[in-house]
Parts: sequence; structure tokens; C-alpha cells
Amino acid sequence: MRIAIFVNDYKTEEVTYTTNRMAMVAINRGHEAWTVSASDFVLDHDDSVKAIARHPAKSSYKSSATYLADLQSSKAKVEEIN
Repeated sequence: MRIAIFVNDYKTEEVTYTTNRMAMVAINRGHEAWTVSASDFVLDHDDSVKAIARHPAKSSYKSSATYLADLQSSKAKVEEIN
């Protein structure tokens, strides 16, 4: 299942935030947990709303700190989702 998790700004997320733990657990259970920040929403030319979402590169994590570091790194997957 693809899950979008809304955060204020992925760059300022802290390890202790519940959203990070929730995303990490979802990834560890085989889901795609994409993070979307408030500034990532765009209105497409056909009036559909899309978002630029981020997903860390690994398929499982043992700590929220590692998950967050991967999410904030340049190696994270970036994709336009709707």
C-alpha cells in the first residue's frame, strides 16, 4: 500500500516525531510510506492536485534516526504523486 504522510517540512523533522516512527513502521511492514511537506503540493495544468513526495532508499529500518537521515539525504527517492 502507498501511504502519504504529511509533515510541515521534512528538512526540520526530528527523530522523536511520531510521523517518523509511523513511516518507519509502515516501511518495515512492506508499505511505501511517502513523506509530503506543506510546500510540496502543486496544482497541475488540468486542475489536479499533486505533491512532490520523498521516500527513503532502504526497505527496512531499525531506528528512527537512520530512517530520518535517509529521508533527508540526497539518496531519497523523489516522485510526483497524486
